[in-house]
Amino acid sequence: MNPNLATARARIAACLMRDAAGNLVQRYDHLNLAGLGLTSAELSEPFDPQERGLPPLSLADLPHLRYLDLTGNVLTELPECVCEMLGLEWMGLNFNRLRQLPENLGDLKSLKCLYIRGNGFMTGIPDSVGFLDQLIELDLTGCGITKLPSSMGHLKQLQHLALDDKELDTDQKAAWKGAKWENLRKHLLKLDEEALSSYRRSESYQLDLGRFSQQAKDFAQIVASASSMFEVRKSIDDPQIRKVLFPGHENDEEPFEIQRAEITTQFTGKLILVGSQEHGKTCLQRALRGQPFVQGYKSTDGMSRERLFLKHDGSRVTEAERAKNSGPQEGIIDMTLWDMGGQEHYQHTHQMFFTPAAVYLVVTLPRQGAEVQKLDEWIELVKRRTDGRGSIIVVSTWCDMHDLDQSITLDGLQAKHGEIVRHLIAVDSETGTRIAELRAQISWVVQEPRSKCKHTWLPGWTDVLSKLAATDSAFLRLPALRDLCAEHGIDEEEEQRTVIRTGHYTGALLWREDIPAGEDVVILNPDWLCRAVARLLDDQTTREESGLVDISKLERVWRGAGRDGTPGYEPDTYAALIELMEINELAYRPKMPGRKIGEGSHLLLTQMVQSKPRQDVQDEWNAISPPKPEESSRVVAFRKVGDLGYESVPDIIYLLIFRLRDFSLGRLDYNKAIHWQKGLLVRDEYGNAGKIELEDEKLHITVRYTLENGLMHSIISRIGVGDDPLWNGRGLKKVEFVPCGSACVSNKPDTGLISMEDCLKTKKAGNTSVRCEMCHDYVNISRLMQQSRTEPDEHVKLKQWLKEQFTALQSGQEETYLAVLRGNEDNRLRSAQIEQLLQMHVDRVLEAFTSEWKEGPRFFSLKPLPEAGWNPKTWVQMKFRVTVWCEACRKPVPFFGARKQDKPKEYLGSEEITLTREWVQKSRKLLSIGSWLLLAGATGGTAGIGGLASAVGGALTPQEAKDIAAELAKDQKVIKEVLSSIPDESKSLLRDDRGADDEDSADDFSLLGIKAFGKPVEDDLKLLRYLRTEYEKKDPTWGGLISTPDDKFGRIWAHPKAKEVFG
Repeated sequence: MNPNLATARARIAACLMRDAAGNLVQRYDHLNLAGLGLTSAELSEPFDPQERGLPPLSLADLPHLRYLDLTGNVLTELPECVCEMLGLEWMGLNFNRLRQLPENLGDLKSLKCLYIRGNGFMTGIPDSVGFLDQLIELDLTGCGITKLPSSMGHLKQLQHLALDDKELDTDQKAAWKGAKWENLRKHLLKLDEEALSSYRRSESYQLDLGRFSQQAKDFAQIVASASSMFEVRKSIDDPQIRKVLFPGHENDEEPFEIQRAEITTQFTGKLILVGSQEHGKTCLQRALRGQPFVQGYKSTDGMSRERLFLKHDGSRVTEAERAKNSGPQEGIIDMTLWDMGGQEHYQHTHQMFFTPAAVYLVVTLPRQGAEVQKLDEWIELVKRRTDGRGSIIVVSTWCDMHDLDQSITLDGLQAKHGEIVRHLIAVDSETGTRIAELRAQISWVVQEPRSKCKHTWLPGWTDVLSKLAATDSAFLRLPALRDLCAEHGIDEEEEQRTVIRTGHYTGALLWREDIPAGEDVVILNPDWLCRAVARLLDDQTTREESGLVDISKLERVWRGAGRDGTPGYEPDTYAALIELMEINELAYRPKMPGRKIGEGSHLLLTQMVQSKPRQDVQDEWNAISPPKPEESSRVVAFRKVGDLGYESVPDIIYLLIFRLRDFSLGRLDYNKAIHWQKGLLVRDEYGNAGKIELEDEKLHITVRYTLENGLMHSIISRIGVGDDPLWNGRGLKKVEFVPCGSACVSNKPDTGLISMEDCLKTKKAGNTSVRCEMCHDYVNISRLMQQSRTEPDEHVKLKQWLKEQFTALQSGQEETYLAVLRGNEDNRLRSAQIEQLLQMHVDRVLEAFTSEWKEGPRFFSLKPLPEAGWNPKTWVQMKFRVTVWCEACRKPVPFFGARKQDKPKEYLGSEEITLTREWVQKSRKLLSIGSWLLLAGATGGTAGIGGLASAVGGALTPQEAKDIAAELAKDQKVIKEVLSSIPDESKSLLRDDRGADDEDSADDFSLLGIKAFGKPVEDDLKLLRYLRTEYEKKDPTWGGLISTPDDKFGRIWAHPKAKEVFG
């Protein structure tokens, strides 16, 4: 018997008591049974609490409970009585053994918090969860949930969802990425809408109408007026509607169940062959397909694709047999077999094709020594590219001629690389030895849940993909594919995207929706693109020119047949090929003399730049550096999540040559560019210079700057990692270091490296020292950071100037402000510096939130509007004026002077919203910088507000500009009071790029302007999305801003008058 059972029963009994009349009444509305090891039977079993004078009881006698904690028991199912506790607001089910939740979970309409963490055997979440209208928090981590019900999209109050995104199916994982719950919620809503659309045109709907007989018209009206399947279910659940639809049965628990639309489930996906050149990959794929062996068969030119059909037991289905029954067949496994070229210089292109939802055959030769090392490298490559979520079968070829190296075993490979390695087999493609066994292994792996090759096909999907397979086009634009989907009855945008995404995962096409520029192009013939790239990589002339190709001479490389007999490329396809290479970050068109940006006559393949640096690199580095600069250094390394060592990332320089091309010394004239296989020099538009060099596994970055170290932020940001599309789930973590400098305790300055993350964690834990990665001694954090606190002279002068302007404005000295507008040499210099700092700050925000442009503007400022008599210690919420900024001219939208139609006294671009104290805490940095930003605009000389008076189409007069500036000065007292009323939990070691932990006051505008957001982190992103959501409710037009293309940031939100007014 469970020794804790008596404790549990005593706690249940304690929730009840007898009143003076002897009636059984509620005593407590909360019950804590956590950690008692209770089984489901023990929890439900009645008992007799005679010692309390109560009648026999059970958990079912507590329907009044509001809080129930069942964490840490051994429940395999939830007692039915729990779903009868209709007032339940909080329930903890963490760390049990639940396999499923009751179907009537949705009856708990008052539930606000539900925690199910650590129930690793869950098979899913019931659809009824969508009825939990009040649910705010839901924790599903550690439950192995692979698919959320579409009804969850209707949880409008849900704010915090925790789950293991790696476990989700491919579509939901793609939706969860980035915006987390809000994007996933929209995806689930679309799925529910699509389910209704499919249901309406299915035979199931017609059958359901027939089952209703006299009530068919009422049911049809419900289906016609609903916007989702959830609404249909909800309507049928309504007692009044039940009375009409089910006369005499309206009180039945389940009087009617809606039939599912006809769908088909099939295993289908990509089977990717990788390995070094001449290891027998092409012969192997031919053998798998039942093709005869051909001696001396030519190696693959880039990549080739074929089809492989298997039964679930692994037996082969011929193409003729498969053609007799086209379309998805549940008993057939359809695989697209991708044979990847093994040459080393092709490997950089693999980023386009590797996905977790695939099976990989890593092909090796049965030799000892170096071959074993190459095998490990290929496994690690797949592992990095799929974040360890792919499935690998290691295949050793020519087994009839050579025995497999006895040092290679499946246990050994799994011990070294993990469960990603599923099987090891030796085969012979020439004689067919064990080829049938390999097919069986492939079928087993494909059917494993980790392979994610099981796909559901709705009506019309197969027709669309079949149509695409039959087209002669190598690629199509997204709108054309959406039109094709609509022709086959697929009208909803999200379902259309799901169809295309399914084609991508199954290998039928290539869609880089993870790259903004790639979303509009769907490649129907991926090997067509891969072979084109391969030809350039193999071309000797291109190699001699260090990857620089004259576009007018591409015909020499692309027109003729390939070495494997594949046809050449017609000149009318060259523009598309170049565009696709740019989209996939393989090449770009550099600026050449006499040509416009983006219209260069040459193409640069970044991985083919010269191998060694020029001899004058150091001289050029000194020449491009600003006079009397500050110097900042960082070291970046890449660590596999969970590992201690660092990973080699040889293609990182290729990536940076592409992504930092707008900082290249050759951005105006490519002939001035300086980059090589292990490094590059860069310079931004503000005169700051950077040198980047790769030494072994570490990337060394040095930046020389005058005012602010924004270039370092841009470099670090564009390296990416994590959700960045280039890394495509390699599973690498970016680790950033600072040199130890004068804080070194080993008397070897700058040889030690200190992890910035370790510094932050250590300081938060209350410790004063952090361990050096190199010498393993401990370095004092304050001393380490103090050495980078030296403030440039220009900072000091600018701070003093700013304080003078505020003092003048606060004391009513209007003439001082007017002098700023009129300008003298010093004022012009300081105004230009402010303008530069403002530009740098906006650059940072846009750089950090580049992918956020789709949802709306990314740049806002805040002004508090506290009510009279507000208490800094007790206030809970406060009104704020949120102002949206033009991302083109970097000016607040109200400065354009357009007034609201319903409130003629107010300008467009500024709205009042209410923020709770919690959100104000997260807004602290934005609030601190808001007034500084406006001051920068107000005192920015001809580039500021005053400039509007004389600019074409200017909306504000000098007097209005002066009044705004004076008002800003008066606001400082309020802003300072609000800031002082909340603790500055956001201030940290990593507040800015230099790592300084300043104690500057809230009105130190110069340093606030410099630090401001610092490195935008997750809280900043949450705040941005929250402000954007609240603002959009008031003004969905964003004050007149529109999304426009931009050379630097891809897309920005700009005011239509920005160019006219500010140039």
